[in-house]
Amino acid sequence: GPANALQEQLPTRADLYDKYEVFSSDANKTFAAALKFGQARPGAPVYPEISNQIQIMMGKVLTGVQPTEAAVDEAFGASLSAFKRS
Repeated sequence: GPANALQEQLPTRADLYDKYEVFSSDANKTFAAALKFGQARPGAPVYPEISNQIQIMMGKVLTGVQPTEAAVDEAFGASLSAFKRS
């Protein structure tokens, strides 16, 4: 809503893209159209750690520190360990 417009952060509600001028660009309308495919984050207590592992994995892959397959395996292992602890 208003906070998204003030900070120019993309809203998660499609109707807000038409309500605020700051979101009227074609690029932003593309994001609005993509919202119909989005899903809420899982409500599982372990999800924040899984999300953290995904971010670490992406960083390693994008910087070339680790090959994709190895980074995915490592993130999966760490996520599974966190799940077992929860």
